[in-house]
Amino acid sequence: RAYICYAISKSDFGHYDEAIELYKKAIELEPDQPKAHILLGNMFSNQRKFKEAEEAYKHALRITQLDPDLYILIANTYYMNNEVERSIYSYKAAVGLSPENDEFKLVYIQVVEDFIEESGEGVGVQTNESSQNNEEESNTEKKKKTKIITKTRIKTTYTPLDEILDSKAELNHD
Repeated sequence: RAYICYAISKSDFGHYDEAIELYKKAIELEPDQPKAHILLGNMFSNQRKFKEAEEAYKHALRITQLDPDLYILIANTYYMNNEVERSIYSYKAAVGLSPENDEFKLVYIQVVEDFIEESGEGVGVQTNESSQNNEEESNTEKKKKTKIITKTRIKTTYTPLDEILDSKAELNHD
């Protein structure tokens, strides 16, 4: 714990490399302490070292698998590293773990919408009606339809993840 406090102080004063070493020392002494892994990931993320941040967060995830905030940190890291598709899955996991959290839902929906707008891709959703009228519709109209369909799907897609997590929890109790 002392290493974590000292690392936080070092990072507050801009001594990031020293803070990273102190977080690593804390992890060495208590490898099953997720806080040190998370703070190390935050430090790497702030330095735009996204692969290192991802690794630190994944170590924390192995310790505390059902923390929706951790999935948000991982999703943010993917997003900042331009791995938008991977970020979508992590945001979706966070929503699945915390379906009552409207902020998570809004971020998830916004990232999916941005992905649709930028890539011109949907999420594998197309209606028969829209496929018949493909030539007649403008790209803008197609995107609007895809967004509406996607939003509807997003509102319901996190439920199966809850079921998976429930069944995983039951398996761990046996």
